[in-house]
Amino acid sequence: MKHVKKLTALVLVAIMALGMIGVTAFAAEGDKITATTGTITVENAAKGETYEAFKIFDATISKVEGKDG
Repeated sequence: MKHVKKLTALVLVAIMALGMIGVTAFAAEGDKITATTGTITVENAAKGETYEAFKIFDATISKVEGKDG
């Protein structure tokens, strides 16, 4: 009985692992929005202070239809 439980567990793990291979995630694709300029607003800026902005990453904005769009 001990070997049957181990074999059953092994078979179930193998089935789950093989089942995960066929599962993929898809991101929703929408119409691309072309933006060439943007603005940054600094509120409560102190006189005489220098503020710098640094580019950390490239952002891609796309229009997605749905409950949030």
